[in-house]
Amino acid sequence: MKLPLVSIGMPTYNRADLFREALALARAQDYPNLEIIVSDNHSTDDTERVAREVVAVDPRVRYHRQPRNIGLHANLNFCLDQARGDLLSFFMDDDRYQPTIVREYAEFLGRHPEAGIVCSDYELLDERGVQVDVRDHPVPEVMSGFDFIGRTIRSGRSAGIGAPGMMVRQEALGTIRFDEAAPIGFGDYVVWFRIAERWAVGHIRRRLWGFRTHRNALSTRPVHSVARDYDQQISAYCNDYLRRCPDQAPVVEGWRRAMRRYLFWAIAYELLLHERSSETDSQRGHRTIFELSRYRLSAAEQGEARTQLRQYSRGPAQAVIARGLDVLAGSPIVRPLVWASRYSESVRVMLGLR
Repeated sequence: MKLPLVSIGMPTYNRADLFREALALARAQDYPNLEIIVSDNHSTDDTERVAREVVAVDPRVRYHRQPRNIGLHANLNFCLDQARGDLLSFFMDDDRYQPTIVREYAEFLGRHPEAGIVCSDYELLDERGVQVDVRDHPVPEVMSGFDFIGRTIRSGRSAGIGAPGMMVRQEALGTIRFDEAAPIGFGDYVVWFRIAERWAVGHIRRRLWGFRTHRNALSTRPVHSVARDYDQQISAYCNDYLRRCPDQAPVVEGWRRAMRRYLFWAIAYELLLHERSSETDSQRGHRTIFELSRYRLSAAEQGEARTQLRQYSRGPAQAVIARGLDVLAGSPIVRPLVWASRYSESVRVMLGLR
């Protein structure tokens, strides 16, 4: 039986060296029936030369150079529009992929026709490609779409699906596309939600790819600076879903409460990380300078974060916590809470953010 064609979209911009590595990983996949669509967002480095050298020797690769920088989401949409495969995936130009990822995803979707999309656990890599953390998602192999939506909203993390490491059926995606005006970091959430309204969501409990975090990554921003973006995206989705399904008002209100609860605790956690980043070198342990320095907030940023914390607080308990963080900032009394930030995953479970 002929294997379905898999289309790998590779949006890229001014990362020639990393792009060369990612393109080699795409070409090295052990799945035989694939095409690779490179969309160069008007790079000014050696990206075009690297791509054309590969196109000359590998007919599976198609190279497109945009006449101007059209932005990340438009570039993603271009890859989707160019795809001819029954199954679609992205390989980002700065991430890493196991040589089996395409085959394992295609086989998974073959075994689970009810799933419209699949992803896997993954590693977090630093600028050098060294693992600094992991993202292992304790979710079912196949979860209902609405379970996925609820888990994502209350955790603030896409529950097992990430644009850099997913595969989706062309049939499930249909005409759904990324909002080109959406903020970086959450623009994919609404895409997955729209798919999940009609399809189950699959997840493989192995780390098949690695997400690189570095200063030049488009999604690298402190929590407080993206809180309103997250609020805007989730609120817009809730409003749209309620217009389409007016009988689901209780469900939507539950999503809104979960979003506010997540944002409150996420901003509180960031303020604790700010306190923690004041630790001495001997206290930092294995934490990298980048991980700590990104949470050194200016006085203005601290003020904004504290204002948002009060905005998202609901009920007397959260109001007391918000006020307490204002009063105790910089005090030794806050150190037990700073200590707790080292065990954030356990705390997330306790707070119902899983």
